[in-house]
Amino acid sequence: MDVKEHAQKTISGLKWSGLSQFSLQMLNLVLNIILARLLGPYEFGVLAMIAVFVGFLQLFKDFGFGAILISSKDVDDLDFSTVFWTNLGLGVFLTSMLYFSSSWISDFYNEPILESLIDVVSLMFIIQAFNFVQVIKLTKKLEYKKLAIVNVLSILISGSIGILCAFNGLGVWSLIIKDISQALVYLILIWKFASWRPSFQFSFIRFKYFLNSGLALIGTKSLNYFARSLDNILIGKFIGAPELGVYNRAYSFMTFPIYKITGVLSSVLFPSFSIIQGNINRIIDMFLKSVQITSFVIFMLMGLLYINATEFVMLVLGVQWKSLIPLLKILALPSALQSITLLTENIFRAQNKYQLEFKLNIVVSVILVIAIIIGLEWGIIGVAYSYLCAVILTTVIILIVTAKIVKINVFKILKNIYPSLLGFLILVIIKSIFMYYNSAYEINIWFKFISQIILGACIYTSVVFIVNRNILYNTKSIVRKFKN
Repeated sequence: MDVKEHAQKTISGLKWSGLSQFSLQMLNLVLNIILARLLGPYEFGVLAMIAVFVGFLQLFKDFGFGAILISSKDVDDLDFSTVFWTNLGLGVFLTSMLYFSSSWISDFYNEPILESLIDVVSLMFIIQAFNFVQVIKLTKKLEYKKLAIVNVLSILISGSIGILCAFNGLGVWSLIIKDISQALVYLILIWKFASWRPSFQFSFIRFKYFLNSGLALIGTKSLNYFARSLDNILIGKFIGAPELGVYNRAYSFMTFPIYKITGVLSSVLFPSFSIIQGNINRIIDMFLKSVQITSFVIFMLMGLLYINATEFVMLVLGVQWKSLIPLLKILALPSALQSITLLTENIFRAQNKYQLEFKLNIVVSVILVIAIIIGLEWGIIGVAYSYLCAVILTTVIILIVTAKIVKINVFKILKNIYPSLLGFLILVIIKSIFMYYNSAYEINIWFKFISQIILGACIYTSVVFIVNRNILYNTKSIVRKFKN
């Protein structure tokens, strides 16, 4: 693939992936808001208890084979068939493992309802095993238009089913039915859109190669997931389901746009970087621009959510979620920083630095675990503050290591983040000043909400423009390419 064709495929991939993620973001946001108003902290807390274990087992559903298939240039149908049958076997194994662990998990949290819920959720692994290679095939060919259609339709259909169940009083079962139906609809659609079908072939030699290459990646993901999920485990165990529900919703709302927006770039940049892995200058240029644009968008969203935390919760979610407000403010900065560190994963994996990524994540995980354990003493607020401090420290470490891989000065990366970070901090300072001087005045909440969004966006954009107008130029150029 020549330079021009590669650039066109990358831009096309970003366009359709961006359209998909934006649609999914809006759909999920609306669905989560509706379900949050129909249900409460307890239901979401119970779901979060299950999600910790399901999410951990999800790491092993492909053993890192997907990333290897994408980054490897010379793969054939035998490779894909080998991964398909391996993945199906893993799906059966993981379903069995979760099913037979349901009673233990229920006893661990002292929540009897968990056992029957987990028995049903365990079927997810078998369902997802059937669509894994189809998704990899489409991703490797940068065919994001088909993936966009599948994602949007599956979310729309399953979300409607979940809302209908919640409206009819099914409680936490509404959330479980929604997830299972989403997996089933996705499976049906992906087999319709993907032309590839598995053959009855299996190579133990190639299986061994994939396994050896994927172990480091699995180790990295496991450590990272454990460190980021320990807060949910400890809060659920020692504080309770309602508090976990509040904490989990706060974390979800903060990271939701981050993972979606960063996911757009990562889903396209990783295969794109893999194709041009020998051209380090092009990788550096694409990486720095992605950092610049991502930080501009994410820091603005987090800043606006920070200054509107109270109004957002009271207007959108309802008074039953009032305890969410301080958590949204505390988690705003670490959530924004995570959007940058998530992008660095593309550098490690496209350059086949799986071992280094694994070692780095050991350090990051230890820091996060220590911080969470310390913060638990002061409840969910203490955990949130500890998480904030740990993410700031680990972000610096990750950026330093990433800079060494691509052989640039770390300040070159920080230079692309600094304007957006400054804009975010100025919004926080202005909000704090206004809260101090205007706390005695009663203002219509809708007027306050809308005016703060408009004024906050103007202030943030102005600060970024003054410090570095190239960020706005690069963002607009990407938008123009999407339109074309």
